[in-house]
Amino acid sequence: MATNYINGVASKFTTFFLICALLFSGGLCQSVPGIYTFGDSLVDVGNNNRLPLSLAKASFPHNGIDFPTGKATGRFSNGKNVADFAAEKVKLPTGPSYLSLLSKRKKLGDAPVTGVNFASGGAGIFNETCELFKQSIALAQQVEYYSLVHDQLVQKLGSTRAGTHLTKSLFIIVIGGNDLLAYFKKNSKVSKKYTPQQYVDLMASTLTQLMEKLYGMGARKFVVTGVAMVGCCPDQRKQSATSECKADANYWSAKYNDVLKTSLKNLKLESSDINYSYFDTYGAMNALIQNPQAYEIAEIKEACCGLGKLKADVPCTPISTYCSNRNDYLFWDLFHPTEKVSNIFIDLLYNGPKQFTLPMNVEQLKQSIALAQQVEYYSLVHDQLVQKLGSTRAGTHLTKSLYIIVIGGNDLLAYFKKNSKVSKKYTPQQYVDLMASTLTQLMEKLYGMGARKFVVTGVAMVGCCPDQRKQSATSECKADANYWSAKYNDVLKTSLKNLKLESSDINYSYFDTYGAMNVLIQNPQAYEIVEIKEACCGLGKLKADVPCTPISTYCSNRNDYLFWDLYHPTEKVSNIFIDLLYNGPKQFTLPMNVEQLVRL
Repeated sequence: MATNYINGVASKFTTFFLICALLFSGGLCQSVPGIYTFGDSLVDVGNNNRLPLSLAKASFPHNGIDFPTGKATGRFSNGKNVADFAAEKVKLPTGPSYLSLLSKRKKLGDAPVTGVNFASGGAGIFNETCELFKQSIALAQQVEYYSLVHDQLVQKLGSTRAGTHLTKSLFIIVIGGNDLLAYFKKNSKVSKKYTPQQYVDLMASTLTQLMEKLYGMGARKFVVTGVAMVGCCPDQRKQSATSECKADANYWSAKYNDVLKTSLKNLKLESSDINYSYFDTYGAMNALIQNPQAYEIAEIKEACCGLGKLKADVPCTPISTYCSNRNDYLFWDLFHPTEKVSNIFIDLLYNGPKQFTLPMNVEQLKQSIALAQQVEYYSLVHDQLVQKLGSTRAGTHLTKSLYIIVIGGNDLLAYFKKNSKVSKKYTPQQYVDLMASTLTQLMEKLYGMGARKFVVTGVAMVGCCPDQRKQSATSECKADANYWSAKYNDVLKTSLKNLKLESSDINYSYFDTYGAMNVLIQNPQAYEIVEIKEACCGLGKLKADVPCTPISTYCSNRNDYLFWDLYHPTEKVSNIFIDLLYNGPKQFTLPMNVEQLVRL
């Protein structure tokens, strides 16, 4: 059996088995099962409602006037905030505020596996910052609260499943602005204790220490925002006779961001399995202030809701006045952006350019490791192998090893998804040509590091996965996605032939995944498959509205299904494909199958 062969010689393979890999930087493979949010009022969804002494509250009008319910919820916004939009991007509900989960005796109730929000208005990286508004939940305390949620999750799912869940979840941290406001306020105590440089250094080191604590409790994917142009909020502008930004506050905001970026890089070096997306909130706000017309913003200085100069002498309360044209404003109140601006920032954070996100955006973070990066990682394994075996033995080992590359489907899904950016940049033909050339260029890199035997699969019928079928009223395959899947496969086969002509000692087996899936769909009975459209695990139409998560339902008769979830085949179907790939006929493999490739 092919599976016995694979298991038996796996130790001899240098394997790139990349079902969830990406040729380019975008894609749709990895789902996010949970979001855990930490921070201040920019992402508070109601924790401060339950802090009786806090002066930082948004549980009254006119806050929430544009929220779906039309009522104040504790969000410091006219509507939704960053936490809401982040959850929407990954198709999850906004995590409930942690304090709302506590019983009257302060015991944690049933926390949803889709995530919890620990953020608190007025909170800071430092405990002392909470004194600004009398009572807030400092970041260290938020992390302590998370530890209780973590322990409950382990009890609920078991250690292994909880670990897997958390490694795929996003840990969002939006904090730091209040710490800087505390430093630059009149008669600040901390400004007498630290120089500005000492203070921002301590901010960054304290934050990364708390991230290390989260890492110890399963966190692997972080979304960390830098602070905005603190000196440009209405509260700071009003201190200027000409309503200009406060230069020193902005200068040290930028300095803190620089230190934070360096600290995050160092954290990644210390723990290589940490990945993060840093968002340049400062840069994004500066772009908006410098060119508000590009974002259809008219008012960048005055708050929409408040009283007094720039509506910043009194915060947004029931006695305050508020603007009717809220989408024209940068600021909702004296500190916080409008719903519209929060949405702009999340769009940039989620799939924006490197100008604002580094080393990747959130869409890339939640996905997988791009193929180019995987090849870079392989180079480290290659170098270690050479050190271990010596150059000659390592070379012999690698020439006999198999390099398995299963990739491309996500790139096509990215092209055909709604509002796709790449579809505006390339024609379909240009795109599939670029896919194939990029792949073969990376294969050449692997060749330069010893690879000689490649197993390369074409893409499947991308338009027939449940995620694509659900878009049809009759649950039919998406024709354009399938057409260009086949076209890409044609280009790839030609590219592989050319690669062989250029380097005669390269050998490969190409697997026609498209043809194999088509045969299975056209004649499922021959493979004892019953269900070819609906996923086994998920929720909604064809179980493809929500991916396979702990809250999803799943079928008991999994061997009857073609698809496990909205994108991926069941174990049974993967095994069918491997049998065809390993020793199947030329109908599906060319110029040889894997069994023949191994014998060379």
